[in-house]
Amino acid sequence: MLDKKGRKVRVVRRIEDLKGLKLVQKSELEEEEIVAVVMYTGPMFQVYNAILRQHPPDVLGRFRAGGNLCPTTIHILVSAVIKIARSTKLPSGLELFRGLGGLVELPDSFFRVDANGCRGYAEWGFLSTTSNKAVAVEYSGLVQGRPQAMVLRMTTGAIDRGACIAELSQYAGESEYLWVPCSFLEPEGAPTVELIEGAGGAARGVVMVVPVRVSANLKALTVEELRTQKRDM
Repeated sequence: MLDKKGRKVRVVRRIEDLKGLKLVQKSELEEEEIVAVVMYTGPMFQVYNAILRQHPPDVLGRFRAGGNLCPTTIHILVSAVIKIARSTKLPSGLELFRGLGGLVELPDSFFRVDANGCRGYAEWGFLSTTSNKAVAVEYSGLVQGRPQAMVLRMTTGAIDRGACIAELSQYAGESEYLWVPCSFLEPEGAPTVELIEGAGGAARGVVMVVPVRVSANLKALTVEELRTQKRDM
């Protein structure tokens, strides 16, 4: 849905309506988990990821000063992502993409082999990806003319997969796949430079596309698993 200026409009649906979704019922989401996912698809994603990544310091500082780093909400959101990922049927050969904004470089550990022969880095926050490459390009920094326009391209599998949260999104039509925090990204092939064309075939600029493999954090737990763990302590 767009407003008169062509901007996306946020729509928050009633919890009773969301409970009736097949995705929610199949994933056996609790009401709190539904709310956590919906909140993430709005402005709160910046808060949760700032807390998990410990950056940017101004956002983190405000919540730390207030004595609330949202630990319960973050754990509930992790639980919801795990459940949705487990119960979602993904299309064969699905590729996911993530635009990096054009202002950051991948860390040296992504390119340089360490003493154990490994490369890559852990994403401390929730990793938002999309099945729509054009959307990732819009978030790559290309539109703003930034020098580091970059898109990550990743494949999915039976174990390493994101959760499709499109049905719960505040923005209708989005195709977002969310990964739990502490997933690990490593290179899977050489980066390529792609020419992006606009209307009429005119060149808009170039974007570096980096193929990566994402290993999902398999130690993350659902709410039910955490309750069992606490009961058995």
